[in-house]
Amino acid sequence: MTAPVVIPTTTAPAQSISVNLNGQACRIELYTKSINVPSQSGPSFSALTLVGIGYGVSLNSLAMVVSGSVVGVIPAGAQITGAGIPPDTLIAAVPPEPLGTYTLSQQATPTAQTRVTAYVSTFRPSGQVLVAPPVYQNTNPVFVDLYVNDALVIGGVLLRDRNAIVRNSYFGFLGDIAIIDTQANEDPQGVPLTLPPPDLMNPTQRETPLALGGKTPASVAGTIPGLGSRWL
Repeated sequence: MTAPVVIPTTTAPAQSISVNLNGQACRIELYTKSINVPSQSGPSFSALTLVGIGYGVSLNSLAMVVSGSVVGVIPAGAQITGAGIPPDTLIAAVPPEPLGTYTLSQQATPTAQTRVTAYVSTFRPSGQVLVAPPVYQNTNPVFVDLYVNDALVIGGVLLRDRNAIVRNSYFGFLGDIAIIDTQANEDPQGVPLTLPPPDLMNPTQRETPLALGGKTPASVAGTIPGLGSRWL
């Protein structure tokens, strides 16, 4: 059995490491990306909750006049359904009183209406929580691509602690590659280049000001903290 070769790493961000292993010219590309996984159950992001019904409704372009009665509440941001109303139509503006003229997000067919039903989704368009959503945890696993003599052997393999990276000899790689956490048995975690979309952000991420347009600060984006000191 040949002695293991320790591949040198640094505290640099996602990186390319060139090394000779068992007479093979190898290049190892390490990188991270953002993935969201549910960590707490809850209603679907597409779930709708009934909040109000309007009776005696008439439509004209973006104007919806409710002259009969309103049961519940038809708030701004609510999604409405009814005859002559296109899918995914939202209430853009509401009158001072429940009866009056509501402004729609898109033009509706100018047909006499008798009733519309208003729903709110898990999130308003702004991302404000209306009903309890699932809690999503933004994780940043590290992935590896392995090239031998400039030919890709494996690509996009999740880097796990003490797990063989190449499992089959027919890929053409001689030997085994694995990483070992020298402090515990955790898998490496990186810092993503961008935050997830607003409807997939966890509560902490939704409260973070997006001064950088949702991008991670350049000083830490794409890094794999501790790669050079904790894993070998």
